[in-house]
Parts: sequence; structure tokens; C-alpha cells
Amino acid sequence: MNRTAILALLFLGFCLTANSQDFPWNTVSRQPVERLYVHHDRTSYYAGETVWMKIYQTVSEEAVNASGVAYVDLVNGQRKVVAQAKYPLQNGRGTGCMELPEDLPGGRYLLRAYTRWMQNEGEDGFFRQELTVYGPQTEKEESRQVSSDISFYPEGGYLVENLPSRIAFETRGSRSQQLFILDDNNDTVMAIRPMLHGKGIFTFQPQPHQRYRAVVKGKSSGTPLPKALKEGFTLHTQLKSGRFQVRLSHNLPPEKVLRHTYSLVLHRNRQLIVQTEVDVSHLPAMISYPVKELPAGVFTVSLIDESCHAYCERLAFVRFPEQLNLNLTASESKEKAERKIKITLHATYPDGTLAQGEFSLAAVNPLLEETRTRFNMASYLFLGSELKGNVTQPADYWNPSLPNATERIELLLLTQGWRRYSLKQNTPTVHPMETGLELRGAVDLPRKKKPEEVTIQAVLRQDSLYEYAQFKPDSNRHFVLGGTEFTGTKDAMLSAYDKNGKEYALNIDLPITPKTMYTPSAVPMRERLMTEWKVKRQTDQNRITERIWELGEVEITARRQDPIEKKRMYSSAFVKSAVEIETNKVQGTVINYLRRVPGITMRSNPSHYGPRLEPYVNGAPQKAGIVLDGIFQRDPEITYAMDISQIARIEVLSPTATMFGGFNSTGGIICLYTRPVRGETVNSKRTVCEWIGYSQTKEFYVPDETDKNFPLSSQPRNTYYWNPLIKTNAKGYAEVSFPMKGNEGKPLVHCEGISEEGYIGTACQE
Repeated sequence: MNRTAILALLFLGFCLTANSQDFPWNTVSRQPVERLYVHHDRTSYYAGETVWMKIYQTVSEEAVNASGVAYVDLVNGQRKVVAQAKYPLQNGRGTGCMELPEDLPGGRYLLRAYTRWMQNEGEDGFFRQELTVYGPQTEKEESRQVSSDISFYPEGGYLVENLPSRIAFETRGSRSQQLFILDDNNDTVMAIRPMLHGKGIFTFQPQPHQRYRAVVKGKSSGTPLPKALKEGFTLHTQLKSGRFQVRLSHNLPPEKVLRHTYSLVLHRNRQLIVQTEVDVSHLPAMISYPVKELPAGVFTVSLIDESCHAYCERLAFVRFPEQLNLNLTASESKEKAERKIKITLHATYPDGTLAQGEFSLAAVNPLLEETRTRFNMASYLFLGSELKGNVTQPADYWNPSLPNATERIELLLLTQGWRRYSLKQNTPTVHPMETGLELRGAVDLPRKKKPEEVTIQAVLRQDSLYEYAQFKPDSNRHFVLGGTEFTGTKDAMLSAYDKNGKEYALNIDLPITPKTMYTPSAVPMRERLMTEWKVKRQTDQNRITERIWELGEVEITARRQDPIEKKRMYSSAFVKSAVEIETNKVQGTVINYLRRVPGITMRSNPSHYGPRLEPYVNGAPQKAGIVLDGIFQRDPEITYAMDISQIARIEVLSPTATMFGGFNSTGGIICLYTRPVRGETVNSKRTVCEWIGYSQTKEFYVPDETDKNFPLSSQPRNTYYWNPLIKTNAKGYAEVSFPMKGNEGKPLVHCEGISEEGYIGTACQE
């Protein structure tokens, strides 16, 4: 069997015809495309629990690099981000977890994942999964005005007068109620009824000079259908006898038809699948392709002219992908009061040969997992990633075993499908591709100043660790500071200066959290689980109260934060002496005041200006280095000449202080910190910011045989086992085991992953 990688097929461009040399596909945008899929342990959680995640990344074939940073957000019903995480991606994989706050209100939340590069295409390209959280109270949803209870989506994009078209619709009220289409005379043209979850399809031919609306029986008002164009194209697709057929019609006059050359193009993620020139002078035009030669999953069908202008367009789905056969076998053994679950995973290719790969597996409380409400890896990458909005029951649409499976998917494509890409030249990207942790920005230089004449200095601090870096901006005056991987947050102080010591302003380009159009689903939350949360909450409160009585009262006094501390890029242990300079109490220049600072001796040194006094740290053989607001001054003359009233504090560091790149480490360091002038903020060209690194990832704790307290613990668990790094051996097998308590029920187990050759596999055992 030719095992072409399934993930590569997601973005594979190939031609079925040989006449594409006349088609200007070189004008189509060629920017690489990325997608993320998150396999998480459950769909429902209690506030304070942990969401365990495995992130899978796919990229288009023209991509030279791939993003190395994934962002994960939790969004509430008010469209506000209530929790965030950031994880590294290595070889298209990442693992992580998100802690839900203890006081998180109960309700529906959106879990979304994206890279910074994916923000260029908009939020509809992000991974999106709705979660349910049971918390101390119910989240109050923001009231939003719904423009209509019914939406209509003509196939191909438009209705055209006197041409029959299929129209998909979706109702958001009574999802099974019959609708009536009325014309301007209030005559009933036809009656329609939804097929599945409020979605349906009907065929309609609009007449000239008529407007139509849909009404529910018993109501006078209604929702207007889209206005029909007087002239235009219509497009209709169907599967018949193993072929994908596209039918084109139009009502254009001959002189308009002859102005252009038309092509029917099948493409996906800017990759050409097939292009066929169409003669639209003979109508209707029918184009047909063998299904077996078209890719699995969703692709786009476009009718365009020689300038890539699209007249009508839609998403299409012709067949399901081949997947790994994953077999999960669970067995249970008991030893005294302990239970032990063993799960065996067996993976094979569609032809039955053994498959090696990497998989993630979760064993969870079935009450808190709804497999029907989530996409799996196959259904998301081959369908869900092309949809917009929430799909409340994905498993009802993606079910290859059903005889009408493609008809169900057709409902989704016509109502929640969307066109992601414009067939135009490359558009400028706002968000760069992050291959790792990066701090980006630009130097504000005058036009006559060349970027290569400027040096950027960065001092980084995290806890008691300090780093120093020097680098140059590029020809466009931009800079990127990278090459480091860390968790938590680093304080970064940056400055730009030329050889004469003149400083220039810096602008930092920090990632922006994207906005969302998330609207929680209207599915009611389960009362049983809400009650269980309240009982658990009350029990926890009782335990806390008991502990308070046992510990007694404790008085906590908060330490006032030192305003200089943010600027200080070293530990206070390095400070040999320090002087606070009171406002309006001293006069003169910095160089004259330094002789009054303990720990500093002024010595006479010759210069081209003649003999002059320079500061030395007591006991140091070399003159001291001067640092102003965290930036080392290579030419300190400007700093010496500053008015001392501009300085708030002077700190003398011992000769062993080397946090400023090792400069003058044997001579010691004198650090000066400026103060606001006349109550205003000093217009400093130095930039201080927080550089946010990766989120801390926990390891899922699995009790072993030495943990004798585990069977006796009353602490409830809802995720019994989570392992994101399961690998099958050469025989396609992997085996895991974990203990369970006597009062814990049978777990629901689901597993997903990818083989070494790129085939996707999913399995669930209830």
C-alpha cells in the first residue's frame, strides 16, 4: 500500500489535468498555512481542576519553518480571556496543562489554541472547543441582540433571478418547527423543515421583482431571504456514481460572457488540486471528477476568470480519509483493596500492517465527558478546521458508518463553512512566525541614521539570574531577541545607542491576545453535576474552617514594593553601599556628587581634556563602570554631566558584580537611577518590559505501589489517567496501567495520535 502521509494530504497540491499552464496560479498567495489540534482529557470540569492537553501541529507543504510557540486561551461568555497558557512546539507536538481558577463561575467556556502566525488568517482558523465548567455560581452571559432567528446560505454565494439554487438554512429557535416561504403577495411558495439540529436544505428559484421571506406558523413577521441578483452565475455540486459533479448556470448576455475566460478550480489552502477551463456559452455546463482521485476532507470549489476574480464558490467534501485502526482493550485486576486497570493499545494501518506512532490517552469519569460534543483529530483536521462558530454535536455529522454521512456534512459546509483564503497576491503579514520565544521591536531612528551604526543592549532578569546581550537592528530597523527558552517571566531592559553614546527610542512588539466572537451554546447544564459541585464546595469549606481553628490566627503584613526594584537588574546582595538623594536638597553635577558617596574614591586620570577626577570603587584596581537605569554607559561623560537632581538613588556594587556583560567586573559598578522631573515621567529612551515565557507544565501524577495512602484518600478524582507520550512498538502495541480507588466507577478511555507515516488514529471505549 502506498502510505502517503495523511497530514501531508491535508495540504497536498496536485493536478488532474494538464491545461493549468494558462492559469495564473503564480498570482495566488503562497503564505504557509498552520493548524493546531488539541486533544484534552475531558469536556466538563469542576472549578479548580486541571485541563490536560496534547497539542498537534500541521503545516502546509510550502512552509520552510513552523511556529514553535502555541497559545491556549480559555474564554468566558463575556468574550473575556480568563486563563492563558503558552507552550513550546517541537516537531509539531506540544504538551501542557491549564489550571482552572478555584473561583471560576460555572458555565460554558471556549478553549482555543493558535500560533501567532495563525492570527493573520483570523480567529476562525483557531482550534476551538467548548467546555463546561461547574463552579461556585453560574456565569452570567452577556445579552446580545440576535438579528434573526433564521439564517440563509445560498450554494455558491448568491441567488440569481430565474436560476434554481440550493439554499441551506439554520434556525436558532424551535429547531424542528416548519417554516413557510412567502412572496410579496403573502402567498405561500413552499414549506420547509430542518433536517438536523435546526439545519436544512431546499431548492428555490427566485422570480424577477420579487422579495421572499420565511415565517414560522402563527407569526406575522419573518426573515427575508437574500436578495437575488439580476445577472450572475449559480453553482451546484453533487456526488453521483463515484464522481464529483459540478453544474454551472448563468443568465448573462452573450457580450458579457465573451469578455472573460472562465475556469473551475478545486483548491485547498492555496494549493491547486485541479483546474478545468469551462465553456459557459453552452448551458448548463457540467464538469465531473472521479472521487477516488480527489483528496479526502474539505476543499474549495471556485469559478474564476483569468484575473482570479471569483464569481461563485463553496466548500466541498467527497470522501473520508483512511485512518489507523486503533484497538483499545481494558482489563481490571484486584489486589486486596486496590484496583488496577491495564489498557492495551494496538495500532494497524488500513491494510492491516502494524503501525508505530505517538499517541495521547485519557481515562476519565464518564459523567464529565461527552464524546458527541467534541471533534476528534480526524473530524477536526478534515472538517472542523474549515468551519466557523460552535458545532454543538460534531459526532452527529462526522460518522462514516451512516449511509447519509456525506449529506450530514453537507449541512455543515453550507451553513458553517467559510472561505478562508483570497485568490490574490501575497498580502502583508501583521503577525510574524515565532520559531521560539522572541522579543521583537524596532528602533526609532532619524532618516539619516544608518541602522548598522546603532547597537542594542538588553539586560534580562529572572529571579536571581541575569543575562546580557548586544545585537544590531536589521536594515529595516527591526530587531529580534531570541535563542532562549524559559518558563515564567523575565524582566527585560533595552536601550539603543550609537558610538557617541546618543540614545534612541525603542518600540517593543508584544503579542496581542486576539478578540473572539464566541457565543456560548444554549444546551442546559446538568443539574446533577451542579449539585455535586455544591456538595463538594461545602465539604471543602468545612475542611478549611477546621484547619483555621487548628492553626490559629496569623497576621500577614505586605511589604511595600520598592519603585526602583523594577529597574534593578541584580540582587541586593551585590550592593556595597547606597545613597538616597532627596528632592531639591542637593545641587551640582553627578561627577561632583560621587565623591560624597560611601565606598567611592575619586582619582585623577589624564585625558585629552587634561587631568580629571574619575570614580573608583574602594579596593578596586580599575575605574568603576557607570550604569544608568540598568544600561551600561561606555562613554560616561554625558552621565557625569547630568544634574544630580535628576538622580533618585546611587548604588555601589562590589568588584565581583558581572551582571552587565562582564564590563569593568574588576573595577566595580556604580548604578544610578533617575527620578521623574517636576512630577512628570522622565522621557527615557530605555524600554523596560516583561518578557513572558512558557507556562509551567505539570506531570500527571500516577500513584505507584509504594503510595499506601492512595486507596485511603477521600480526595475525588475525575481524570484517572493521562499520558500524552504513548508510543507503540514495532508490533504496533503499547500498554499502560494505573490504580483506581474502590469507589471510582468504570473509566471512559479515549486515545488519539499519529503514526510515523502520518496516518491519524482515534479510538474511544466507553
